[in-house]
Amino acid sequence: MTLRSILATAAFACVCISPTFANAQTAPAATTASVDPERLALAHQLIDSMNIPKVMHGTFEKVFSNFSGSMGELDMHQYALSMTAGFEAMMPSLLDEEAKVYAEVLTTDDLRQAVAFHQSQAGKDLLAAVPTVSERVTPLVYAAMPKMLKAVNEDYCKHVQCTDDVKAAFKAEDAMFNQMAHKGAHPAK
Repeated sequence: MTLRSILATAAFACVCISPTFANAQTAPAATTASVDPERLALAHQLIDSMNIPKVMHGTFEKVFSNFSGSMGELDMHQYALSMTAGFEAMMPSLLDEEAKVYAEVLTTDDLRQAVAFHQSQAGKDLLAAVPTVSERVTPLVYAAMPKMLKAVNEDYCKHVQCTDDVKAAFKAEDAMFNQMAHKGAHPAK
């Protein structure tokens, strides 16, 4: 598995766990003004009530746990463990920054309502359904990867002269993702 494949898989995983990405539009630039402490506290509470750290950790752990074999001299299992460690190291600051963004773009009332929803039974039921939804969507993601990579490869070769080596690497990745699509959520099996 190439680094490009690893990053593509991780990126797709991020998209799958984030409804924000699924409906993304160009976001306004972050402000340089200080964030209201009450809104920031509510934003942290929202992140906690949405179980974002647990969802992110579980998703990345699942993605990285499927890596096996080697890529040249790179032991993919150890690389996956190291990627997980790197992700864990950046998570606290990432969550702090995410809280700042929520505090900047949502009003105090919006944040209170969002926290209340996620603490309600409906919100808890929604969060409890996430693993099941993710389990069912993951095979769809793997099935979509060959089509996406084909478009990526074609676009890349429109902009950069693709050598036979590059085309061979693309073909190998395409074969790998086609195999993953047939195996669904467990590409390493």
